[in-house]
Amino acid sequence: LAKEGTVRVVTADWAEQRIAFGQGAYRMPPREFWAMLREIDSKKLLSSGEKPADGYLENRLDEEVRRALEALRRR
Repeated sequence: LAKEGTVRVVTADWAEQRIAFGQGAYRMPPREFWAMLREIDSKKLLSSGEKPADGYLENRLDEEVRRALEALRRR
């Protein structure tokens, strides 16, 4: 895979990290990976101008559909 591009291995297992590093991959602890994902997600929200709640399906439904679903839920 290293011939194809950058390879990153996300694992907390020290032995796996050593093997990945020895094969030319970058190792990344899960905590660092999680922080990177949160940063990407927050940048995506900021750049799109959306509020987190805007992405909810219920907020994108037509009002008539929302009322019908609410009626079904209350049965």
